[in-house]
Amino acid sequence: MSAKGSSSDGGKVAIVFETPEFRCVSEPNLQPKLQHQHPEA
Repeated sequence: MSAKGSSSDGGKVAIVFETPEFRCVSEPNLQPKLQHQHPEA
C-alpha cells in the first residue's frame, strides 16, 4: 500500500482500503481521488 497522509488523512485512507474495488481504482491516484470520492460516500 502506498498510503501517504497526515493523521487526519489516515482515517480516510483506511476506509478506502477496506473496499477491494475502491482500492484498485484509488490506489494509483490515492491523494486526488480521496478528496473527491470520500465526501460522496
